[in-house]
Amino acid sequence: MLSTWMLLRPLWQPHSTTHPETLDRHAFHCQLLSDTMPPTHRFASTLLHVCAASCMAWGYTEMSRTAFDAWIREQGGGRWQFLTIQGLALAWTTMVIGTAEDVFPRIPGLRSLKRISGLVTLPLAFLISLIYWSLILFAPNLIMSEQPSEGPPSSMARPNFFRLPLAVDVCLHGLPAIALFADFFLFEHAYSRTTMKRGAPLAAIGMAIEYALWVERCAKTSGFYPYPFLNHPPGVRISIYTCCTALSIAFMWMLNASHPGRPFFGATSHGHVKQQ
Repeated sequence: MLSTWMLLRPLWQPHSTTHPETLDRHAFHCQLLSDTMPPTHRFASTLLHVCAASCMAWGYTEMSRTAFDAWIREQGGGRWQFLTIQGLALAWTTMVIGTAEDVFPRIPGLRSLKRISGLVTLPLAFLISLIYWSLILFAPNLIMSEQPSEGPPSSMARPNFFRLPLAVDVCLHGLPAIALFADFFLFEHAYSRTTMKRGAPLAAIGMAIEYALWVERCAKTSGFYPYPFLNHPPGVRISIYTCCTALSIAFMWMLNASHPGRPFFGATSHGHVKQQ
């Protein structure tokens, strides 16, 4: 973790000895944003972070009331075998860091930590939402696990999938992407070109390797994969991991390219940030 921090940090956090005019304008603006955000904008930022983190936590705890949760706890890795839960945890952490930065804007390191977390979490949340809702609508058998049947199997019986309550489903598979998208465009500056060229691919590939190794280990314990679309030969799974990683990188590039550069709720006009 420390080595990753040291590798990613230079991508957007310039040395303090560098003159502001020579810095990447997005990095310089990010460095000064917290000190120049007016109270009303800071309140809106805090409200978003607190509400999003609370709803994500509620969705996670409400899983314990479902039959699906009782079933997955018996499998290898439990809840954490699902990319959704890992993405939810990262999104929740980003919102909590954002809240801490709103309340204590002058604590050093919080802004850089939130930028790092956002770089990993934002494209991951979009990837999870896209895959989940697309498959739920068009091919639920590829994303939803089937409940064990108590009686003898029948070829005429319709699959009985585990289903989450809609509110819980949205909190787990929709809210992280929505909250991170809103936070990025309303309260964050765009990432620099250097970060997009190096940091975004590095973050996506690192997350992909971590999850691929973890889910393969969990599958050895359970005897099957948490997502039915992964129940294929190794070559197919590697292709799926590679395609998802490429999609995640593409999402981050597109989101950053569509960002106007400055946040909608940004620094005040009388602040000491100079647009270059």
